[in-house]
Amino acid sequence: MADKRPDSGDHGTVLRLRRGAQAGAPQDRRGVVIRRRLIPIAGHLPTLDEPFSPITEQFRMLRVRLESELAPTPAGGRVIAFTSGLPSEGKTTCALNMAIIVAQEINRRVVFLECDLRGPSVAAMVERPPASGISEVLSGRAGVLDVAFSVESPSNLRMVLAGSPPANPVELLGSQQMGALIRELRGVCDLVVIDTPPALDFADACELGSFIDGFLLVVRSGKTPRDALAKTHRQLAGYRILGVILNDTPPPRRLRYGYGHYGGDARRRAGSS
Repeated sequence: MADKRPDSGDHGTVLRLRRGAQAGAPQDRRGVVIRRRLIPIAGHLPTLDEPFSPITEQFRMLRVRLESELAPTPAGGRVIAFTSGLPSEGKTTCALNMAIIVAQEINRRVVFLECDLRGPSVAAMVERPPASGISEVLSGRAGVLDVAFSVESPSNLRMVLAGSPPANPVELLGSQQMGALIRELRGVCDLVVIDTPPALDFADACELGSFIDGFLLVVRSGKTPRDALAKTHRQLAGYRILGVILNDTPPPRRLRYGYGHYGGDARRRAGSS
């Protein structure tokens, strides 16, 4: 299951995710098919394709641990952003899985915003043709309802892709229009999940910091240098870090032992009844 380690309050929860949670580049196809839900994807979304797997259970654990941070308030829905220090640490796929698990298991109205305007990958993951998205909304060329789309299941999840590459992504994400968009979404949904560019490479994530309730920081086991993690934490100083997700780690021995007999089979029987 999830492994919470002692850490400073600034870092929050540390969650281990089994190998396979990292985002796959469009050219790195694995043939994973979300049957009767989304279209074939390049990345790995176990919360849809493998609902009884250990990694899906860990996303459930993450959702439970962050329940107070994910619940809507009288002032409106919550807004959380996923980021990482470096590219290829798995933030996009972690963000998508989190949006899916919240939408499908506690019936929240969730909107996923792809705000990585510099290296968008979600369109390729869900095999949608290039289309308008966040760039067009923030530049006034489209409304958010014009570019948002739903998936077959969970039906209460809507997605907004990055759109066409802008010349000024950091200015767009820090603009009054972005603030107005977040306020609009808080009023009509329970949770907004945002994917952002790597925080060490670009200032985009920090520009979003004043609009959101907190960051989830994704680091990749065996890849992210310790000094990069420390620099990322300093880069996000002044903003809330809700937790740190340690991605691409083997499952703990206790999770491998007897998982199918302890809970997994019961879930399958309940799901088929």
